[in-house]
Amino acid sequence: MKDTLILELTNKTLITSAMISIPILIPGLVTGIIVSIFQTITSIQEQTLTFVPKFVVLIVTYLLVGGWITQYVVSFAREMFSRIPEIAS
Repeated sequence: MKDTLILELTNKTLITSAMISIPILIPGLVTGIIVSIFQTITSIQEQTLTFVPKFVVLIVTYLLVGGWITQYVVSFAREMFSRIPEIAS
């Protein structure tokens, strides 16, 4: 019984970490690819050109999905805290 509980909690933890990181990582990845293609096409090798657009996109993305991420993490934490007696026994 304890092995299945540990596996279930580990699975839930991995899914939660993926769910809260993917909405931030995907826009950053797409922005980085677009900026790289733009730099390749125009032969511009400015270093700040790679960081500023990604930074702006990541801030806007976090402002859009930050509330959802917070709710998801809080519900996950509540579930984990409610299962402490189950884990301890």
